[in-house]
Amino acid sequence: MARLAEERKIAEDLDHITNPQKASATFRKELGKYTKNSLVVPALLLIFVYTVPTTLFGWFIMATMTEMNISAFTGTSIWDGVTQWILIMLGCSVLILIAKSLAMVLLSKVAEAIVQGTRKELYE
Repeated sequence: MARLAEERKIAEDLDHITNPQKASATFRKELGKYTKNSLVVPALLLIFVYTVPTTLFGWFIMATMTEMNISAFTGTSIWDGVTQWILIMLGCSVLILIAKSLAMVLLSKVAEAIVQGTRKELYE
């Protein structure tokens, strides 16, 4: 009987974590003090910057293939038709590389701050 009462007490004490309706607010309150909005906002913007060109790559590839077919059909140089699309894809690749790298660096800094803040609090 004592063990059952003890387990109920533990369940009550952890309700703010185990209850899905309360867990989000609890984690936001407890871990939010370690996150720096000055890092999170630019990281999210950089994620948006690399997500948009990534989703457009299928369209770029289809446009390149269409230009190849049109050039082959009309007898003009294929390179003249596809050069612009190749350059756009190369530019987007560089943009994706830079934006994703910077976003991951910023998000790792946020994760590091959360872990270090939590450890500092635990060991005090």
